Amino acid sequence: MSNQSLGKRVHSELRQAVQSGQLPAAAQEKATKLLTRLDQPVRLALMGMPGSGKSTLMNLLVGADVMVEGVRLPTLQLSYGEKNQAICTLPDGSKQTLDTVDAATIAALSPLFVDLKMPLPALAKISVLEVVAPNDPTAIQRATQWASKRSDIALWCTRGFVEAEQEIWAPMPDLIKDHAFCMMPRADLLAADGLLDAALGAVQSKANEEFNLVLPIGTVQAIAARRPDGSVDKDMLRASGGWALISAVLKQVDQGKQSAIDMADILL
Repeated sequence: MSNQSLGKRVHSELRQAVQSGQLPAAAQEKATKLLTRLDQPVRLALMGMPGSGKSTLMNLLVGADVMVEGVRLPTLQLSYGEKNQAICTLPDGSKQTLDTVDAATIAALSPLFVDLKMPLPALAKISVLEVVAPNDPTAIQRATQWASKRSDIALWCTRGFVEAEQEIWAPMPDLIKDHAFCMMPRADLLAADGLLDAALGAVQSKANEEFNLVLPIGTVQAIAARRPDGSVDKDMLRASGGWALISAVLKQVDQGKQSAIDMADILL
């Protein structure tokens, strides 16, 4: 039996077991958590200092220009929905739902948090949490710790992984570190100035033990590889580092799903 067929069988049997209500309490709780992991897209968080390239990287990952230059939004969650929708949490704690994902329209409400729903194919596999905080190490650390409890994969965006960033990242849970990538989103600009090798070496020396991988990427170049007709210039995507990132994320997604399947199979 192929891994895919086994996965479908275990997923189906796990759902039946949870719905039956006949599992012992401890097993029911564990089975419910595993079913939730299998039913939902893998949760990916974009973290880093302000201006580190998180928003542009989000656009690349989901294959659409969700975030635009010049508009600042708070922390937002992007997940799949049948239609475009923005659920905005306002400063008074109330929520307002908009039938648009236009960044300027959302920003005009001055929300504290935004839950975006969009019918994008990529969001069938991943949801994306972009973590936004004031340019203060304490605030950023608090925000990243909050996000770590809501994420399966983390991408830390950086220009140099300086000491302040190292101190923010160091206390992150090991479970997240094992599934985290240190991203250098402006690799194309560094390469154009002949500085990429030196910059990459400097980041690797500080980040290799803290992350699964250190990945340089020319995000703008990677986005440009996506043609208007929906096709992709694979050579441009590979040269930009976008291919390496997408492959690494998909590998983590597959590993996470397989881990849940294996645990569910043992439980059943």
